[in-house]
Amino acid sequence: MDNIKKKFVELCMLRGGLTKEGVKKNNKAMDELSKIYHLFDNDISSAQHFYLELMNHEDPWVKSTAAAHSLGLNVNVDAAKKILKSISKDKDPIISFNAEMTLKVWKEQGYLIF
Repeated sequence: MDNIKKKFVELCMLRGGLTKEGVKKNNKAMDELSKIYHLFDNDISSAQHFYLELMNHEDPWVKSTAAAHSLGLNVNVDAAKKILKSISKDKDPIISFNAEMTLKVWKEQGYLIF
């Protein structure tokens, strides 16, 4: 599980790029993060612990991605909403917009798909 956490953090660090190369890295990272998300489709208990720990990471991309995945799997919902609300007020417009839109889509649809 530690290797998966390490990979998750590394992939989150590739998010948020604005250049053409940065967008490509972001998209590739999102594809790989989706694979990690689906590892937990049938193991909600492990997902709960995995994402709760990552929502306490110092990097906002790690926290926001872990929170989004938590909402998608319907685990740690209160903590995930709190983290995304906090990040939506971040001074970085990219991550704040991402967090705001994640919450908005989740509230409107009632689910997230990865």
